[in-house]
Amino acid sequence: MPIPTNQEPFFITWDGRPRRELFPGVRFAVASGEKLMLSRVELDAGAVVPEHQHPHEQFGIVVEGDAEFTIGGETRHLVEGDYYAIPGGVLHKVITGPHGAVCLDIFSPPREEYRV
Repeated sequence: MPIPTNQEPFFITWDGRPRRELFPGVRFAVASGEKLMLSRVELDAGAVVPEHQHPHEQFGIVVEGDAEFTIGGETRHLVEGDYYAIPGGVLHKVITGPHGAVCLDIFSPPREEYRV
C-alpha cells in the first residue's frame, strides 16, 4: 500500500530532522502523525523551559541526562529512564542539571505550531 504524501515515513532518524530553538539552549525536532506527535528535545546544561501550559496532553521520558521538572506545582528530579505525564492545561517547567538532558515528548493532539 502506498504511503500518503503527507504522512511520515515508517522509520525516522533524528539526525536528519530539522531542529528549531524553542528557548535559549533548548532545541527540538518533531515527527508527527495525524493524532500524535513525537518531539525530541535537546537541553543544554542549565537550560530553562519557563513555566507554561498548553491544551495538549504531553507524556515523555528522559532519554539522557537529568532535569528538575515542576508539573502542577509538584517538583521532582528526573533522571534517564524516568517518565512524566502532563495533562492539558497544567502549568509546567523544566530546569536541566549540569550535564543537560535529552527528552522525548509525546503530544496529543499534535502541536500545529511545532510542525515543520
